[in-house]
Amino acid sequence: LEIVPDLEGVKIPLGMAYFQLERFDEALELLEGASDADLTFDVLNNLGAACIQAEAYEQGEEYLLRALELKPAYPEALRNQAMLYRKKNESDKAIPAYEGYLDLRPLDTTTRHSFALYLTKIGEWDLASEQLNRLSEEIKDDATIFQLLARVEMKRGDDKAAIAAFQRASQLSDPTHALNYMNDSEFDKLREDQDFQALMRSIEQD
Repeated sequence: LEIVPDLEGVKIPLGMAYFQLERFDEALELLEGASDADLTFDVLNNLGAACIQAEAYEQGEEYLLRALELKPAYPEALRNQAMLYRKKNESDKAIPAYEGYLDLRPLDTTTRHSFALYLTKIGEWDLASEQLNRLSEEIKDDATIFQLLARVEMKRGDDKAAIAAFQRASQLSDPTHALNYMNDSEFDKLREDQDFQALMRSIEQD
């Protein structure tokens, strides 16, 4: 390209190579000048991802929307779209993008966990409960998932579900860790519950 700047068939693969190396500014410089014929859904998706890394969110949104126009059921573009809207604090768009991605990739527990944490951060307790329950069906031995689920269920006011999740968390880890995961005010609602009191007695006996 230094010798023949207009050489065809080089900018796209070189730009994609820069993208893989996380040299996003150089990738964008090459890929932005690509012709429409060269802008496949993969290239557009990678452009969108590069824009997210470069914090060029408006431009990234445009590329990802174009990628999804070419291939609506495109998991990678939906996941990148979810991340973009999350960074833009647009939860009304981030949530459906996450849901669309997980419909296509239901076994991606890493993204589902990230989505659940995001939902707790923005106070979407019902949706967080749904995602954490789905996650607990796939991952049955991670105490932190059940600790988080217990907290979410208490926020939802479902004492029985909270106790069941807390009990599972205490089985998988030191019970004091499960207790420390939540603050005192969150336990105030449960202290008088007979099932919770029975659980506390059983933990003390252990």
